[in-house]
Amino acid sequence: IERSSICSGHVNFRDQSMNQDLALQSSANRKFATVDLSEASDRVSLAHFQRAFQSAPLVRGLIDASRSMRAELPNRQVVDLKKFASMGSALCFPIEALVFFISIIASRCCRAGQFPTRQTVAKMARSVYVYGDDLIVPRDETLAICADLEALGFKVNSRKTFWNGKFRESCGVDAYDGTDITPIYLRRDVPQDRGDSSGIVSTVSTANQLHEAGYYRTATSLRRA
Repeated sequence: IERSSICSGHVNFRDQSMNQDLALQSSANRKFATVDLSEASDRVSLAHFQRAFQSAPLVRGLIDASRSMRAELPNRQVVDLKKFASMGSALCFPIEALVFFISIIASRCCRAGQFPTRQTVAKMARSVYVYGDDLIVPRDETLAICADLEALGFKVNSRKTFWNGKFRESCGVDAYDGTDITPIYLRRDVPQDRGDSSGIVSTVSTANQLHEAGYYRTATSLRRA
């Protein structure tokens, strides 16, 4: 998928830098909007997957045979899964990314009144970037695309979707007017004894992040602590 002529550079699974760079650039030039989805993997249904892969029945059959069809609840009740894949499945991330990518392109083609040929799909894909549920779309089409995503059963996180103003956020990068303003979080207290190995590892990691961001005194203080 990452090497295909249409998806290459637009659907990424291992490198977040494209989305991060575009969030930074768009906070200044406002060319793109950053869109975030809630309950992303839970809302990609088996029906979404089957419809998206209906023209590739062999691939669809192989993928379908690899997914979990049922889940056992804590009360031992077994239920059939209507979502495509649960968290932890190796299939979850790539399939959800591809389904979101296809859905956005379908929205753009439909609203532009263009039949989805290979040429029109390639044209519409040039301005769409997907990393999991972190989406980047043309700013002036944001509301229409979000409405269509919700019509397909997805849930747009309006609190983390940005198209107006100078702020953008994607793949962990917070950007304002072309400046990276991503905060560094101290997610836990400094360990109180040497036995707290995970706490020591976490604190060292935070100190390293602070140092890389230029907060040298804070990093040194944390290491001393």
